[in-house]
Amino acid sequence: MRGRFAWLLAAALAFAGCDDRRAGTEVGNPEVKVTARVAVYDFYDSVEVSSLHLVMMGMDYLILKKDSAIDSGVCWKRPGGILMNLDSDSTVLKDTLVEDSNWSRSEIVLRTPNNPAELPTQADIRAWDNPRYVKFNYIRTSQNDTLPALFEWPQGMEFHLKYGPESVEAWRWTGEIWVPFLFDAYPWAGPLGSKHPTWTYRTDGRGARYILFSPGENAATWSDLKATLPDCFGADSVIIR
Repeated sequence: MRGRFAWLLAAALAFAGCDDRRAGTEVGNPEVKVTARVAVYDFYDSVEVSSLHLVMMGMDYLILKKDSAIDSGVCWKRPGGILMNLDSDSTVLKDTLVEDSNWSRSEIVLRTPNNPAELPTQADIRAWDNPRYVKFNYIRTSQNDTLPALFEWPQGMEFHLKYGPESVEAWRWTGEIWVPFLFDAYPWAGPLGSKHPTWTYRTDGRGARYILFSPGENAATWSDLKATLPDCFGADSVIIR
């Protein structure tokens, strides 16, 4: 798992960053640019995610000084957070310069969006978007078709992504710090067909069939998707609150 995420981080082309300086950086100290690298993928081509919004609540990191003192810094912290789409080239998180010191560990906090859980009645589901839902195509090779699907984010869920010394050191790349926002869609939705052979379907405004996974519709599959979310982020550990 770690090898796949490390490879993707090195190869990712989509990126964003943050624009606030770390508190306590002294004038004249060497600085390094921090940039976010964003990607959603599935190595087995069974899930095509087209929209995956989360709210960035901030990234904290610790610095171990040469004299054994500990300092800390933050990035991307804003009142109410910053809405970002992990499956886009969005630049809503701006690059920043921070003191060029070795980080001992880091924690990123992401929260599910608070948008209303409204569903379209007349819209083309493939063109419609709402940050409250993860929008994806589930590719069913056995039936030779692609099924549009929506997953309703659990309300108020926070993901605390924790990284240790080895991981944060691997973020240093070509003189910068590349912070990964990676989501592996295969362990999340890839095994759906084998576990849940029957679902309730909907049709959109153009008569095309799609499926909704929510607490009130296809609830058993929704619960499984919710339970596997921690396995999908490229972090040393994930705590959900």
